[in-house]
Amino acid sequence: MALSKLWQLLNTLSTDEWDRFRDFLYSPYHNKSLKVRELFDLVAPAFPIPLNEAPEKTTARLEALRLERIFPLIFPDKDPKSSNLSNLMTQLKGLLDAFWAQEQFRKDKKLYVSQLLENLCYREGAEGYFDKRWKREKALCEKEAGSSHDLFLHQLGLEDLWMTHKVLTGDRGKALNVDQTLGSLLKYTLSAHLRYALVALNRSQLAGTPFDVPFLSKILQYTQAHPTLLDIPVIAIYYHLVRCFLETGELAHYESLKVAMNLHASRIAPEEASGIYSALINYLIARWRKGEDRLGEIFGWYKEADAHGALTAGGSIQVGNYLNVVNVGLALANAAKSPDQQAEIRSWVKAFTEKRYEQVKAAAREGAFQQAQAFLHYDLKAYDAAAKCLLEARNDLMTEFGRRVLLLKVYFDMGDTELFSALLNANLLFLHRKKARLSAHKFKAYNQFFRLCDKLFDLRHQPNASARKWNLLIEQVKMAEALESRQWLLARGRKRE
Repeated sequence: MALSKLWQLLNTLSTDEWDRFRDFLYSPYHNKSLKVRELFDLVAPAFPIPLNEAPEKTTARLEALRLERIFPLIFPDKDPKSSNLSNLMTQLKGLLDAFWAQEQFRKDKKLYVSQLLENLCYREGAEGYFDKRWKREKALCEKEAGSSHDLFLHQLGLEDLWMTHKVLTGDRGKALNVDQTLGSLLKYTLSAHLRYALVALNRSQLAGTPFDVPFLSKILQYTQAHPTLLDIPVIAIYYHLVRCFLETGELAHYESLKVAMNLHASRIAPEEASGIYSALINYLIARWRKGEDRLGEIFGWYKEADAHGALTAGGSIQVGNYLNVVNVGLALANAAKSPDQQAEIRSWVKAFTEKRYEQVKAAAREGAFQQAQAFLHYDLKAYDAAAKCLLEARNDLMTEFGRRVLLLKVYFDMGDTELFSALLNANLLFLHRKKARLSAHKFKAYNQFFRLCDKLFDLRHQPNASARKWNLLIEQVKMAEALESRQWLLARGRKRE
């Protein structure tokens, strides 16, 4: 469905944001244009747009958003070729920009205080209030004690404001504590470098491409030479995580990381913790895909991240995280040795899908829930129910590949040759059409899966297939450098008898 850029932006608003944006738009402090309000009221009923909307509703929506329909409703006496509506849409876009900035300002208490202090700093006659508010904020930061990289940046900003205020007032008694400020700068520099190094290394692992991080070895050497830095929660965790990614074969780094997580994880700010848990889980998933028994640990970290609030960001949970928890949890349930353990894990996973459902973004919520239900049905070998859910689910590009992979597995286990072949061909065509939007590693992983899955399906339907053919195929699965669902393929290969 083709939408203007403004309509695309409006479609990103959640239900709660729509209500607040309406209040923002109707406030004369922010907007005095009645025409902008008219435009908003005309288009608001068309949002949000479901991903898997019925064609007839899509047609009606497109008609409602057609500029040729909107123009005469707002400007009945104007020439339709004029720029009036275009200018009005630009005004609405500007208000949307201002609203988003205000939303961030409202959510981020540190940003709020920084802006307040900066205003007070230059306001003659407010010196006493500046001193009081600055000291209160400094004390609050000290209580957080290194819980996030952003905290160090905020502390640096506070020191800078204190120095500015000292210069403006000429008060020599407000001396800048240089040692303390340089200490804040060091902590910020270290946490920033380690944080971005972790992002790069995590991305490198996911994409399968090497990434060189400048000065990283010197940063690691310096941190190791000053062990008191590892008493700072966020620096300690980033340091050990980076070492895990750099030397994946050295398990001592992971053991050190677990100690750091047990000591400090509860003190890390949720927004910071989100990236930390994500990288940690990706690290263990990579080890699991190489054949190590890591499912229990992965699921344990997912549960801990969920309890910490680190699976959500800005009040919502990413579709990928939502589905990964379900996928990994069910894989662990299948690997559990006792029926009681299996039942406990499945019960937790099912509760998770229902508890976190409302936190998935509205536009992707129904598709994500359907895909999660498909995982649960597939786990119970309810193939028809799983296929029904998957045929109804629609999401973004990466979860669309996940949907297609799971549906192919359903048809594989059903043994339906016609459906399997049709979907396999459609998947290969879809993969090549979307190649430009995938990393080389991801493209290769999906491509290899589809082709090896096809060979495996073919062998399973050859009653006289030789053991040599089976062994060669299994060896191909084991040796493939990039491969989606390696363990699933190996499990199907072992069931050839």
